[in-house]
Amino acid sequence: MSWKDKYVVVDTETTGLGPDARIVEIAIVGFEKGEIVSSWSTLLCPAGLDAGKPDVQKALAVNGLSVADLGHKQFPEVAYDVYGRLNKEVIVGHNLDFDKRMIRQEWGRLLPPITDKRPAPILDVCTLLCDFCLRPGVMRRNLDAACSRWTVDRGKSHRALSDAIAAGRLLHAMLNELPDDEDEFRELLDIAWRTWDAILSQR
Repeated sequence: MSWKDKYVVVDTETTGLGPDARIVEIAIVGFEKGEIVSSWSTLLCPAGLDAGKPDVQKALAVNGLSVADLGHKQFPEVAYDVYGRLNKEVIVGHNLDFDKRMIRQEWGRLLPPITDKRPAPILDVCTLLCDFCLRPGVMRRNLDAACSRWTVDRGKSHRALSDAIAAGRLLHAMLNELPDDEDEFRELLDIAWRTWDAILSQR
């Protein structure tokens, strides 16, 4: 089986970008041969969430959510479920490093914290970097822009489930132009990451 045949896509919506940011929604969607085979998502209300903070208000507004929408579920209630659902060989996300960092931050807040001791996935696949590799010279790399470029149905933006589904479909649209060989693909992404990071550092 090729790495292209089966993958799981993750997306988070958060209260910000830094080490204090909290996850307010998470979705994990499984794909096989381009079709959705599993779908899970939940809203979360972080303990001690300060709804009056400007960054929290801004984040919720972007996602079209209110504090009341978040309900009462907290990350510790789903932490081990998330861990199990991400115990896959190929993990995908648009700007995947961000989502993984947000999840690890939440795992680290648990008592005791979850230490990520899962076997390393065969591949971490960032659709932002794939888009950068295959369609160079275009600077708008958000999920909306990438989906438009690849003629992928975007769905409702800035909600975790629809974003995860869009990222999974986006990768599927790219697959014919990406290497089948895992090592070749990994090298391609590594080069793309170094180039992308250099571009961002100059902006």
